[in-house]
Formats: sequence, C-alpha cells, structure tokens
Amino acid sequence: MKRWLFLLVAALSVTIYIRSLDSGKVDLTNPLTSYKKGHYRNVIEIFEKDSNKADTLELQYIWASSYLELREYNKAYDQFKKIDGNALLSSAEYQDIFPFYIRRYLKSIQNHEDADTIANLDGDQLISMVRQVPQDSPIRSYLDQELFSALWGNQNYLAMLRLNNRNLSQRGKAWIALANQALNQAYKVSDIIDAQSYFANNLAYSNILKTLDPANFRAKGDLTNLVEMSLRLPEYRGKALDFAKRYTELTKNLEYQAWVNSRVMALSGQRKDAALYLYQYIKDSPRVSTHFYTNTHAQLVRHQLDDKADEIALLANKIHRQNFFFHSKGGIEFHSNPDYILEWYKTYYKNLSPEQHLEVLRGLIRTDIVKAEEATDLSISYNMKNPQFILIQGLIKEHLGKEEEAYKNYLRLIFQDPFGYAGIVAKEKEKNLRVYYRDIFEKATQNIMEEFPKFYVQDKLMLYKSFLLDEELAEFIDEEDLAQAQKDFNDIVYKDIKLVPKIPILEKYPASLSNLALETQDYIENAIIEQMKNNKNFHDYARYYYKYSDILTNSDIGGYLTFRLYFYIRDKHGYTYLPNYPKEIVDLTFPKPEFEQIKEWSGGDEDLAYWMLSSFMAESHFRKRVYSQVGAVGFAQVMPYTATDIKRWMKRPDLSNYDFYDNLRMGIYYHKKMYEDFDNDIILSLAAYNAGPTATNRWLKKYGHIQDKYLFIEAINYKETRNYVKIIIYNHGMYRILNDFDLY
Repeated sequence: MKRWLFLLVAALSVTIYIRSLDSGKVDLTNPLTSYKKGHYRNVIEIFEKDSNKADTLELQYIWASSYLELREYNKAYDQFKKIDGNALLSSAEYQDIFPFYIRRYLKSIQNHEDADTIANLDGDQLISMVRQVPQDSPIRSYLDQELFSALWGNQNYLAMLRLNNRNLSQRGKAWIALANQALNQAYKVSDIIDAQSYFANNLAYSNILKTLDPANFRAKGDLTNLVEMSLRLPEYRGKALDFAKRYTELTKNLEYQAWVNSRVMALSGQRKDAALYLYQYIKDSPRVSTHFYTNTHAQLVRHQLDDKADEIALLANKIHRQNFFFHSKGGIEFHSNPDYILEWYKTYYKNLSPEQHLEVLRGLIRTDIVKAEEATDLSISYNMKNPQFILIQGLIKEHLGKEEEAYKNYLRLIFQDPFGYAGIVAKEKEKNLRVYYRDIFEKATQNIMEEFPKFYVQDKLMLYKSFLLDEELAEFIDEEDLAQAQKDFNDIVYKDIKLVPKIPILEKYPASLSNLALETQDYIENAIIEQMKNNKNFHDYARYYYKYSDILTNSDIGGYLTFRLYFYIRDKHGYTYLPNYPKEIVDLTFPKPEFEQIKEWSGGDEDLAYWMLSSFMAESHFRKRVYSQVGAVGFAQVMPYTATDIKRWMKRPDLSNYDFYDNLRMGIYYHKKMYEDFDNDIILSLAAYNAGPTATNRWLKKYGHIQDKYLFIEAINYKETRNYVKIIIYNHGMYRILNDFDLY
C-alpha cells in the first residue's frame, strides 16, 4: 500500500513538475498574461478547452492572434472571421485593438491555404474595414500592403482601384499601377519602379517589362531598378541587358554593363564563364572601380580559379592599393603553407586593416604558432591600438612558454581595454600571473597613476571602474574624483541620448494596449519608422526607444530597447566604456529577462544560466519575434530543423518554436545537451550551439593541440561562430562584473 501511494505521489509530482516547466512562471489560468509573455500555445489551450472563456472582444482577438503567431493561418482566419469588427470599433474599451485586428486578419487571409476561400472574399468589405482605421494610427500606412496583397490574391483589381483617391504610400501606389496594368488600363510605370523592391511576386512585372522601351528612360535609378526587375525573370534577362546598355549610353559607365552581362551569364548557369568574363574585362580595362575588383576577385576564388585570382589581386594592389584576403585557395588565412602566409604578410602588412592583421594571425595559428609569433613581432608597432591583436600576441607568447612577455601584454590590456573582450580575457590571465611578475605590475601601475591627470573624463572613469574590480588597484581610487567623473559623463550621455523631440502619437499611447505586447511593438516601431523616414541618423532609433522605454518595459518587450542601446553604446564610445554609462542605461542594456526560469531549466547552475543568458543576448538581444536570414527563430534563435530534433529528444511534439516559452525551453535544452556532450566545456558547447557538433568536433580534432581556450577560439574558421563565442564571453564577463561588483 505504501509503495502504491509512493508511486502515485511520485507520478503526480512529475506531472506537476512538467506542468511547471511549461508554465514559464506564467499564470496559466490567465490568457492575457500568457499572450503578453508570448505563451501563445497556452492561450490556445485555454480557449480550445472552453471556448466560453473567450467572453470579451479582447479575448476573442488574442485567441485569433495566437493562432497567427504560431503560423496556424487557417485557424487564425476562421477565428478572426468570427469577431464582430464593428463592435470592436465602437467599443470604448477595445477600439484601440481595431487597427491590429484588421492588419492581422488580412495577414491570415494572405497566408490562407485554401484558394477557394480567398477567391470568395468580399473585397469591398475589406476596403470598408481598412477605411475605418483612424488616419493617425501608427500602422495606418502599413495596411496598404496587407490590403492590396489580399485583393491581388483573389484578383479583385476593381476593388483595388476604388482606393486610388486615398492618400496612399508608395507601396500602395505601386499596387494601383499593377491593378491598372492587369486590367489593360493606363498606369504609371514610375510608381511600380519606385516600389519594386517591396514585392515578392515577381510575376507581376512580366507584362510590364514587355511593354517598356529602354530609350524612354533617362533616370539612372529607374534603369537600375528595371535591370533588377528583369534579372528576376528568366525570360526577361535579355531585357536587363537592354536597360543596362541604355544606362551606359547616359552615364558612359561601361563597367555597369559588363557587370550586368556577367550576372546574366551566371543566372543562365554559366557561372564559371561569368567569372572569366569579369577577369578578362579587368585585364583589358584595369582602371575599374574597387567594387568591380572586389566582386571579380570573389567570383574567381569561388570557382577556384586561383592563378587568375592572384593576378587580379596584384592588379588591385597596384591600381587601388587594395589587399585581398581571399588571395588564393579560398583565402590567405586558410592557406595550408605557413611560409607562404608569412612571406605574404611581410610584403603587405603595412597596408592592412586591423581586422586583416587578425585574419593573417589566425591563419598562422592554425598552421604554425611559431610563425604566428614572428608575424606579431613584425607588426606590433602598427597594432598597439588594436586590443585583440595585443591579446592574440599575448596568447601566442604564453602558448610558447614566454610568460613574462605574455604578462606584459595582458597587463597593458587591463588598463587599455578593461571592459572589452580583450580586457576581460586579459584580466583573467593577468590575475593568475601577477604573483610571478609583481615588479612589472607595480611599475606599470605607477606609470598609469602618473599619467592619470591627463586622461579625458571617459578614460579616467573607465579606469576607476576597472580599479573597483581589483583589491590592489582599488586603493588608488579618489572617491570624490570618481563621483565627479561619473556625473560629468552622465551629463554627456544624457545630453546626447535625449536629443530627439517627442513623437505626438506616442505621447498619446493608449494604456489599453500595454497587455498586448505584439501590438505595442508594432505601434512603437511603426511610429518611430514614420518619424525617422527622412532621418539618416540611425542613433536616433536608440534615442527614441530610450525616450519611450517605459512603454516597452511595461509591455514586456524590453528586448527591442536592449537591442538598440547595445549598438548605440558600441558606436558612440565602444563596448569597453559601457560601465561608464548611467546605471539605469546599463541595466536596460544588460537586463536579465527570465533569468530565474533559465536557471531552473538549466539545472540550477547560476553560472551556466549566465552563459545561456549571454548567448540569448548575442542571438536575439531578448527580442521574442526575431527571425534570422538563415531561418533561426525567436529569443533563443532555434533553427527549425534543430527544433524538430529537440522535440523528438524531449518527446514533446506539441512544442512550437514560435511560442516564446517553448522556444526558450528548447534553446536551454539544446545548450545543456551541447554542454554535456562536450564534457562541460562551455567554449566548445557554445561553438556547437552555433555551428553544430559536427563542425566543433572537426575543430577539436584539428586544433586540439591548442590547449588555451582563448587561442583555440581564434583557430575556429567560421567567422560567425568565432565572433559569436567571443561576444558571449564578453556578455558573460559584463554580467558577472555587474552582478558581483558595485560600480555605482
């Protein structure tokens, strides 16, 4: 009896535990809370079990919208269709939802799988719905795309033309022109050309291109757009050559015509011939642009035409002083002969960019670390302001047993770049070696303090903050001077970040949307985009997000602010100055969303949880609805095929990669699996999370003789993975510093 009772209790405990994992700390009984947090699967489960619970227009809306977010378009369409739009619009409580209801309903129509359903839509009804969206709504101008796409999908061209007198966006005007063309009526070609990059349906251009005469065009921009339109359609690539020829007649730019010729050849399957065509063009006319050299060289390397790639590289260096790293065999940094790499470096090192110096060093680290040391000794005077070069030289020296020389590099970095990636790594190294080289440490510290009064406020503050991390250096801090430096820098930061004026529509942000995170995101993003449409200062995006940070944080979409601030700080002062910023800005830039949940799901290991948090920050900056170019999804950036494997491993086919908590849970599961598969080596597990275990095992086999983990990172030959691991090390270092030390 006791055994039976024990088993029952155990079973109940497991059930409760699994359910708690699914909950993600969300109140599972409250669909609004789940929707705000991005737990769409739970919203649907609630209403599918009891549809009577969707007893308000708001709840009906989030039910339909949750289907849409999970890519269940047919169900979303069916649910949106049940909502009384007029009642929603006339409701004082919920009318702010109406524009989003229209937009998402149209999105479900566009993606519906049943062609007959779409063909039978009432176009006039859709138009009537859109017209009821207030003109001052932040998403008003963006409804054109959804509306016209839906009308075009069921060939309702006449309905589209009834919108011709509205104040349309450029995209809307292009749709009107396409509708006129489809009905064999007069249309404005310029409207289509100006908006051609918006459209995925290239077939819409087919008949248009047939009727256009290149001789009728004089604007260079129109002609290049027409070239791009023509190249998309196989039967009109010949027309692309005609437009390019007309461009050349007007500009005398023969280079552009040659480039279009090569693209037509490549798109027709003659890729190698296209590369040879470009090569011969340069040989005949070497004074082409740097852009033409770069593209030609890349094509030759891609097709393994190494000798010809070398010829072009030499010409580029002679004509433009260009240096190509993809010099032969796929790139100088991947050459198998270290003598060749070093000799090449000795010839060109004075003309290289900071990143190019690093690429050569990585190539030598992979092949011959002794020669890598020779390269660093040769060019160190050209790289004294490049923290990563100084770090790599130190790592090489330490690998070769020259610890004193390595120590000097690490010590230099803890003063020069204390909060950058190089400084964070150097701090760990220097701390372990200081006991052996105390005299060097004390002399360097004395020199720094003698120079201290000459430093600018940002450098003085950065050093004071770095001293706070070190008991021996902390005694040199003048607390009054530190406080004044912080105040002075705060004044600089706030003066800059508060430069932007108010956005009137955001000043009237409806509080009723604060529980609707998706809608708030669209509301803010579109309002800022509209405000910025004639503004080329990209820092203003960060300034606007900061200005309206309360809306973002209250709506649980602070990741969009984190993303903007992170790169704003990088571009304004550099990562190493981040701790200088006012504490509230640092906290917004390095938040800890769902940290306790991450810690729980990762097994209770706090430091491992910080590594995972640092990874998610690098992956998405905590944005829940972000999709990479290669298809990675959401907060944890889980690839769809990886999600399929994870669901199989977890025996949880019900999980959805588009649900925030499912995405987070799968990301944590995969991180933990990689961590365990690679014997709890965090560096290898991070590389595997990004590049996959197969590539990581290959690097381990090939570069396993490099014992130092930071030097091993430099040997990784996937740039994305190498940078990914280094960014996470930086993020983790900053989280630990901000968590373990009082910098304010």
